[in-house]
Amino acid sequence: MVGAVLVSVVVGGTLALGGLSGGAHAQAAAPVEATARAASAATTPAAQGRPTTVAGPPSTTVPVGAVATTTTVAPVPTEPTTVPVPTATTAAPTSVPPAVDLAALVTRVEASGIAPGPSWTWSYGGPSACGVIPGANLGTGCTSGAAGSVTTVFAGSPGLLLVAHELANAETENYAVPSLVSLVSRSAGGASWSPIDAVASCLVVHFLGVQDDAAGPWACPTALADVVATAIHDPGFTGQG
Repeated sequence: MVGAVLVSVVVGGTLALGGLSGGAHAQAAAPVEATARAASAATTPAAQGRPTTVAGPPSTTVPVGAVATTTTVAPVPTEPTTVPVPTATTAAPTSVPPAVDLAALVTRVEASGIAPGPSWTWSYGGPSACGVIPGANLGTGCTSGAAGSVTTVFAGSPGLLLVAHELANAETENYAVPSLVSLVSRSAGGASWSPIDAVASCLVVHFLGVQDDAAGPWACPTALADVVATAIHDPGFTGQG
């Protein structure tokens, strides 16, 4: 005779007690397996095909016996940056020779008959009584001084007519009597830069045959230019032309 065995079975969360026999054990096995499968299904993740374990960072554990090494890269020395300091540009001296041959122009003007006199002097690019004279492709001239000490300073690139006008200015300063200057000044009517410039323009018309356009818009008439050329060295000229 087989002794009775007390078996406890959990069914739906209720503890069932009872004796088991051969037939009763077979029937009771099905509810137990179903309960086990139900419990297994309740604890299984819904998405079984998707891993639920998040991989952590790789282990940084140094194996036993291995020596951890640290590589230190020394900074590469850099050469100090040198900032170029701009150097001051020295302006070219004003005595730089002009692009034209001034000496040749002066000789040509004197050969035409304009005579500033033996005491007259000229230079290029120096200081003058006219103040600063522009240079660089602009011909300028300044004639100043009393009779017997007249001088002319040129700058830039003066042409033939400007050189002729300045030499005629010097001749007027040195030799023209006040009555001749007054005669020409009345004719110019203030359209020339000055009475001296008006007389000089008349000399250029007479000796070179052209208007110099160097002292304003006034144009000296040819007849007056002839009077000026005749009387320029006449100390007794009375102004009757």
